[in-house]
Amino acid sequence: MHAPRFIAQGPAAPLQAGLCIGLAVLGLLGGCESLPSGQPGADVRYTETRARRLERAGRHAQAAELYEQLAEMGAEPDESWLRAAAQWHAAGEWSSVQRALAGIQGPLPANLAHQQALLGASAALYLQESSSAQRWLAQLPEPPPDKLRPSLLWLQVRLALLSGDIRGAIELNNEREIWLAQPEDVRSGRQALLEALSQDKILAAQPAPDPSDSEYAGWIALARIVAGADRDPFAVRSALRKWQEAHPGHPADLLLPDLLQDYRKLLDFPQRLAVLLPASGRLGAAGEAVRDGLLAAYLRQEEARPALHFYDTHDRDVTAVYNQAVLDGADFVIGPLTRSDVDTLSALPQLPVPVLALNNLSDPKPVPGIYQFGLSPEDEARQAARRILAEGLVQGIALVPATNWGDRVLSAFNQELEIAGGMLLDYQQYDPDEEDFSGPITTVLHLAESRDRYRAIAGVLGRRLEFEPRRRQDVQFIFLAATAETGRLMRPQLRFHYASGLPVYATSAIYSPDPGRNGDLNGIHFVDVPLLLDETPELAALREDLTRLFPARMRAWPRLHALGFDAYRLVPSLFSGKMLEETSIAGLTGELSMGMDGQVRRELLWARFENGVPALLGTPDLTGQPVGEPGLDESL
Repeated sequence: MHAPRFIAQGPAAPLQAGLCIGLAVLGLLGGCESLPSGQPGADVRYTETRARRLERAGRHAQAAELYEQLAEMGAEPDESWLRAAAQWHAAGEWSSVQRALAGIQGPLPANLAHQQALLGASAALYLQESSSAQRWLAQLPEPPPDKLRPSLLWLQVRLALLSGDIRGAIELNNEREIWLAQPEDVRSGRQALLEALSQDKILAAQPAPDPSDSEYAGWIALARIVAGADRDPFAVRSALRKWQEAHPGHPADLLLPDLLQDYRKLLDFPQRLAVLLPASGRLGAAGEAVRDGLLAAYLRQEEARPALHFYDTHDRDVTAVYNQAVLDGADFVIGPLTRSDVDTLSALPQLPVPVLALNNLSDPKPVPGIYQFGLSPEDEARQAARRILAEGLVQGIALVPATNWGDRVLSAFNQELEIAGGMLLDYQQYDPDEEDFSGPITTVLHLAESRDRYRAIAGVLGRRLEFEPRRRQDVQFIFLAATAETGRLMRPQLRFHYASGLPVYATSAIYSPDPGRNGDLNGIHFVDVPLLLDETPELAALREDLTRLFPARMRAWPRLHALGFDAYRLVPSLFSGKMLEETSIAGLTGELSMGMDGQVRRELLWARFENGVPALLGTPDLTGQPVGEPGLDESL
């Protein structure tokens, strides 16, 4: 997952670790010895002058390349390689740091050997190579100079974090602070430690702290608040206040002013917010679910809230509704909900007030003034195609309903699959109102051809043969577009027709959170929103709060409820323009990011049904994983 953006980014010093040759690359802001200088020739002097100018200008990658040229020219090569490694480190090119350090041939003077080892260890840690980092640290000459101790101890903090030793990391950071003279360095180190502890991977591995271990318990509790702030910033202020009351005098108390300031930036709302939703008619229930999700976020907000006005779009011209909201003084508009209404607004000559539409345009294109944010089944189908290919599967078949929804999902899936090098061998449409799907299943699996070949061979031989139908053997996966009800009927029939060994992938439509009813779906992989799949303590607590506020909507329309919550959460970032600068926002509907076309992208979670319950899946590890080779249809 992404690093928490809730923490303000402080100086890089505590995050890196100990070398200065004209700049503080590893956290030493002064006092490093200069590298020795010989009597270079004109070409060498010119190259060195250019390298130093680039270094001072912050163009570290270009400076590193020139220092490598100096090394290859024989101008004090070991020292030049060390300079190059330092510049690559400043540029964040960790593999290049290792390559430059490998160019050093002989032993360096003690002061430079320290810097060499710290650079190597730091780069290894960024690459998550803990054993390599340990080897570099073991090469440090003893004893290290006092001015290098903070950098050395910070590397040891990072190594402890990488190995999962959280208590050790906290203790090492406490020891590091003894060697720091500036309060700002202490604050920056604690800030960096909190940012590291707030990673989902680290928090997931931490058991419930023992209250008697007050310092560790305080760090973990604050890290959980920070980790959840991106998804649910509305309750952060009260959570920080309760944390401070529970952990008086904690070292992280120093960070609270900055955390509160960052929290307020997340909630920079416009003064008047208009919401365009159907309040009655065929889509009235869906509109109410979105409304309740939005209100759930609104009611959790403790700071000054915007004035909120709802407008009913049922049986009304959406252009007139939008214009009325503008006349009423709206600074920002959420809605409309239907694709046709979004298309209508997109055709207007101009939109004086920006719109966060809760659907996507029929013709995907950027439209000035409109942000598109919806629960697009096409996006889910594309993510299914990417997941399948990431797991090394390249060709398969699909079963989709003979509906407009099925056509859209199939088209998006097939397009994404083909772009990335996969192949949809065949597909069959089924009638979603039927209960027997043996026709489309046997057709797409070529079971009828297998029986025809058997009958032909038996006729030639003039006798009955022992026979079991055999499905086609060139299929590596099945993509199933189906609702939960249809899926419960379809999955057993796939097993009956000899497809039990094929992995099945589906969209979120396959999952309805009905305890005890999903046993027939076992083995199906599917994509869905974090609100339903994420079991981290922070999200589980938020889910309980939302269910308590609006139990009926959460049971009947959980994804639309999440859409409303996230829509309100997105408003400050979109209204201020910061969404374009941010990498992503952790939402209830997915990891949210802004595309160049004005569409809010959702990266969803993956799960597999096990014993009728979704089991969360991680990201596929592609390291060294072969891509599946196309097979042959060898069915009898």
